[in-house]
Amino acid sequence: MVIGILDDLHEIKPLHRLLMQFVVGFIIFEFNDIRLLDFGQLLFEGKTLELRNFSLPVTLIAVVGVINAFNMLDGIDGLAGSVACVLVTALALLALAAGDTSTFQILGLLAVSTFVFILFNWRFYHKKTALVFLGDSGSFFLGYVLVYFLIKLSQGEHRVIVPVAALWIFAYPIIDTMTMMIRRMLKGRSPFDSDREHFHHLLQLAGCNTHKTTSIIIAINVICIVIGFIINQFAVTESYAFYAFFALFVLYYYMIMRAWKVQRFLKKKLVCQ
Repeated sequence: MVIGILDDLHEIKPLHRLLMQFVVGFIIFEFNDIRLLDFGQLLFEGKTLELRNFSLPVTLIAVVGVINAFNMLDGIDGLAGSVACVLVTALALLALAAGDTSTFQILGLLAVSTFVFILFNWRFYHKKTALVFLGDSGSFFLGYVLVYFLIKLSQGEHRVIVPVAALWIFAYPIIDTMTMMIRRMLKGRSPFDSDREHFHHLLQLAGCNTHKTTSIIIAINVICIVIGFIINQFAVTESYAFYAFFALFVLYYYMIMRAWKVQRFLKKKLVCQ
């Protein structure tokens, strides 16, 4: 949050911001013992993909990646806060079902707090602007909390969710961010540059207002969360679930790389009317 406040006030250079986020990742790895130990049976059934000596770098990449993914999601009023509220609520329910009351209480409090924030962040009553904003401080903080509990609940002998289910629960922010970063690098730009090429921007260009754009993306997140719950609850083969996730990523990437066609399709089908 402090990094975000400094960035809001002075616009820290991307490299310096990344270095500070890596420090935060190292702190939770070394002093909080929150770390990625394995990816479960991600590639082959019956064979756990253990990280071992790669635990530290992969954990750091995950922490920094999710924090920035959530920051990039904060592109229109109400979107990042609403997605955070849905994700935090999902993790709270998973913790409750597993009997982890302390985690449930923390996440439940954050879910309620985020919901109250949404009431002021959405453009209710036909207001032209929101009353409050996350800023980098808010989006960094929410991203940090989410990655912290995603790792905590998906690792160790007493894990609450299998890693691939956690991947599905956080599918939309991950896929959207990875796609945008690849697209920017292919264009010779920094992967951390800001632009208006995210899916929520395509929906707006197709004619969706802020409320409808946010509602559509929340619906997509809820669908991914439900899939994650099903994978976890019914012990779906983890490798199959991962390949399905990868197929979704390829489909999303294909769609974003043909943004003008997607925009025309959305207008033709009156999705945003």
